[in-house]
Amino acid sequence: MWRITAIYPDGAMKMITDNMITLIAFNAKRQVNYYTKADETNGIVESKSYMFQWLNEDFLDTLYNNGTDVIDTTKYWNATMPSNTTISTKPAETEATMIPTTTSPVGLLNSYEYYKSYQNTSFSNGYLNIGYCWWLLNHYDTLEKVWRVKLDGEGSGYYTTNAHGSRPSIYLKSGISLLGSGTKENPYHFPYDYDAANTNDEINTRHSGEYVKLKNNDTEQLFRIVDIENNKTKIVAMDYADNKAKRKFATSEDSADTLWGSGTTTDTNTWYTYLNNTYYPNLVETYGELFDSNLYYLGTSSWNYKLSVCANTTSGNTRVCDKTSQTGTFDIGLLRYGEMFATQLEYDDSSAIDMWLINRIRTSGLWVVLRSGFYTERGPTDASGARPTVHLKPTVKILSGTGTELDPYVVGL
Repeated sequence: MWRITAIYPDGAMKMITDNMITLIAFNAKRQVNYYTKADETNGIVESKSYMFQWLNEDFLDTLYNNGTDVIDTTKYWNATMPSNTTISTKPAETEATMIPTTTSPVGLLNSYEYYKSYQNTSFSNGYLNIGYCWWLLNHYDTLEKVWRVKLDGEGSGYYTTNAHGSRPSIYLKSGISLLGSGTKENPYHFPYDYDAANTNDEINTRHSGEYVKLKNNDTEQLFRIVDIENNKTKIVAMDYADNKAKRKFATSEDSADTLWGSGTTTDTNTWYTYLNNTYYPNLVETYGELFDSNLYYLGTSSWNYKLSVCANTTSGNTRVCDKTSQTGTFDIGLLRYGEMFATQLEYDDSSAIDMWLINRIRTSGLWVVLRSGFYTERGPTDASGARPTVHLKPTVKILSGTGTELDPYVVGL
């Protein structure tokens, strides 16, 4: 789901995702731009932030129609630092910081563009305020900080080495016919952007972001397609497991024994034990042979999301999990740092809870998504919530539904 933020004289539109799609650090080091291309004596040196890479290498790959027939590549992203920290100050359009969409098909809104979303009201009432913390594009008052939106909707600066939400933005080409009425219930769409599913299509032919409905312990629950990994469809629960219960990741601080599925993570009152002994068996009891185990990467990522996500293949939206160290094959798990939808979703801060991710930021601490929507490090014996992931077999088929939130897929063999 996207929100239109600007319509240009030529008919092109700028759009931003309605929710955060992941949470990552803007970069591992301070004083690094979103995208820098500088001439040096030995040639052209390119420096791309983690944010640039995730948007244009990972997120872009998940869009069904991501070519130039839809995305306008003649526009620019303005990543200029404003002359002061007043958000209503429009950044100058300097050649050095104007990033062409031919280089960056996906970007973020800058501080002034965000201000325009609440110019005639308060930041808390602006239509882009979602009650979580998320990144904007340009630097704040120094190269060490980037503009971000705070929990209450106010814009401010924060260090690039912190992990906040990402709400991708694109330019939609002019001249595209739109269907629908532009409401959340009946959003605009263009006819050739979407290949509708047919009955008996295999679920692994579908796309990130679509919804699947499963029944767990007599309660219908929504899941969302994260990715296609090794031809298996990875889905994540849209609600917290066990009615927002909080459990430990492990019962020991020993870093050598806190990988998912080993040692103290399988002790009583851990999420591994509950999910494998209660949650997953309830799913299997209803759906039998729909699920398959799959490889999970469990290692330490620090701020580099690339150390925890899977690699792209050369075709389609399938990813291959081919990491060789600190991995395990499990029936059920959790999302990883930097993965699609590894964030708070569909809730505001008042109803969200802190939740675990499956991998570590360093040997002594794991990634946790705070209820406010940004990441922190937490020791494994602390208590947090969980949104579990499972994998559907390649043979699972679509029985009904269109894959939307209001009409999710019903699946079977």
